[in-house]
Amino acid sequence: MSGPQLAPLHSRFGLVSNDCHSSVSENIYCFHLSDLANRAFGLSSLSAIVRGSDCSGSQTCTSLEHADDVRVVGNECSGQAVGIEPHDSSGARVANNGSDFADLAGG
Repeated sequence: MSGPQLAPLHSRFGLVSNDCHSSVSENIYCFHLSDLANRAFGLSSLSAIVRGSDCSGSQTCTSLEHADDVRVVGNECSGQAVGIEPHDSSGARVANNGSDFADLAGG
């Protein structure tokens, strides 16, 4: 067995109504979803929804990597730099999220 046959089984996650306050250190996220099987084999192995959650303190609230079957809907973010960061996640659906970066502007 080799290649796509070694890809992991499909996983489904629901991250709903969470309250996350994380470190302000670099590369810290409230939610970090990465589908490495999609990157390696071109086969999506991750489905997820991030909904109704509040995130504060982190550099990035929600990071998506190679995650095409993900929905990020109705979340609030008071982060340090980026609300939602979709990296190579063209199929991800992002809607109705709020961001507040007042701390960056000094107010």
